[in-house]
Amino acid sequence: EAIQAKTKLANTALVELMALDFAIDELGLYLVTHADDQEVLNLYWKYIALAKEGRARYQEQNIWYPICGI
Repeated sequence: EAIQAKTKLANTALVELMALDFAIDELGLYLVTHADDQEVLNLYWKYIALAKEGRARYQEQNIWYPICGI
């Protein structure tokens, strides 16, 4: 909701992917200095899997608007 309020973007699959990408980046930065935090590492990999799955679904449904993926 915070992203939508500031950018006035609708709640779309693309906005959700952007939020996941942001979270992945932030978790990655955290893990640079907290490499032993297994809980965050598990969350990091879970978000990567969700983003990969979401990108695939998005691209299947939006063949005219492909996005770059991991």
